[in-house]
Amino acid sequence: MYNRRKNKDSGVDNWVVTYGDMLSLLLVFFILLYAISSVNEGKFRKVSEKLSKAFGGSESVISNTSGGGDNILDLETIIQELNKQIRTLNLQDDIDVVNNGKDIVIRGKGDTFFASGNANLTDKIKEFLDLLAPIIKTTNNDIEVDGHTDDIPIKSDKFPSNWELSSARAASVVRYLIDTQKINPFRFTTKGFAEFKPLYPMIPANRSKNRRIEITIKGTSDNESKGVF
Repeated sequence: MYNRRKNKDSGVDNWVVTYGDMLSLLLVFFILLYAISSVNEGKFRKVSEKLSKAFGGSESVISNTSGGGDNILDLETIIQELNKQIRTLNLQDDIDVVNNGKDIVIRGKGDTFFASGNANLTDKIKEFLDLLAPIIKTTNNDIEVDGHTDDIPIKSDKFPSNWELSSARAASVVRYLIDTQKINPFRFTTKGFAEFKPLYPMIPANRSKNRRIEITIKGTSDNESKGVF
């Protein structure tokens, strides 16, 4: 009774006190959100600088698309930069880079990666993998490497069939990225499909196109990859 009379006499209703407490809590909450967003922005800025340096450019490949301070990696910019470097290595007829909606797929065709019937990487493709590695290192994305052969059967002590050859080729790419570029091995999966997932009709003229390696930087269902994309 005394407290109620005191509040009434002072002209302060109980709801005003509660409302003031709520505003104070909201202020603390938004300060915390701002602090968290500042840390994330710094992290993304470092990623941007690393990618820019890797590509030999000065512009950031991180773009602000939300209007609210959330930065994401621009996948199309990554693809454009990769294609520029592919042209530098004169591999534009042999390597395609595409965004299939949620992943980046890097496809090496013909004998660019390997000589016919062989699972040893060519020197030219090692140059390309050295270029690709800095991009992979700036993300936490899973990476799938798939090997494909043409429809000419192989039978040797080392490769009893195209299944073993396609699997060995995929493993050679992964082994190079792990051993030479020191990329976390837990991020990789490899698959060998022999000749049974051709891109083009299986006729002699298409054999070099179907004989390929595909490196997929995996994304998530909402078009953003884990960690950075």
